[in-house]
Amino acid sequence: TGFVNRTNNVFYRFADFSHVTFPGTTAVTLSGDSSYTTLQRVAGISRTGMQINRHSLTTSYLDLMSHSGTSLTQSVARAMLRFVTVTAEALRFRQIQRGFRTTLDDLSGRSYVMTAEDVDLTLNWGRLSSVLPDYHGQDSVRVGRISFGSINAILGSVALILNCHHHASRVARMASDEFPSMCPADGRVRGITHNKILWDSSTLGAILMRRTISS
Repeated sequence: TGFVNRTNNVFYRFADFSHVTFPGTTAVTLSGDSSYTTLQRVAGISRTGMQINRHSLTTSYLDLMSHSGTSLTQSVARAMLRFVTVTAEALRFRQIQRGFRTTLDDLSGRSYVMTAEDVDLTLNWGRLSSVLPDYHGQDSVRVGRISFGSINAILGSVALILNCHHHASRVARMASDEFPSMCPADGRVRGITHNKILWDSSTLGAILMRRTISS
């Protein structure tokens, strides 16, 4: 929605969130919206290849805290692209989190660079969340650059999740030898990564159980 400058308690909100308020702040509506298209255009950079490191995050923070006025400037757009990546997108996708977190401890200036696959995940997460619940027997499923190339890949992912969480399933018991390293060690994690996607176990488990019952 935007960012808050705590030095003067001003809430700078994007134009598409002009209805949003933040307690204890004065709201200022920026001249641009929050879409990645707008932010990249104003920032003058693409998310693919965007570099994130300790220095760039520090610079971005200072840029936000020194901003004033209603203009969506290049420095603000770049800062928001970086912070959205390391907060909201990193929470949604572990591969992004794993990619940038090691750079925070690296004093040499090494950067995390967003790949085309990382960007694809962030743009297609809504479709990826619904593709398996809407599965109707197709031989393959593809969303952007992310694909399940066969029935075995689709059901294997489901079976793996069930196996990792110790649900009774004839198919699930077949998965442990093939993918032993992908199962969480303590059994508490409720998701599994397949083809660079973090899937929720209950969603995929329901698909397999529904298919088993109908067959």
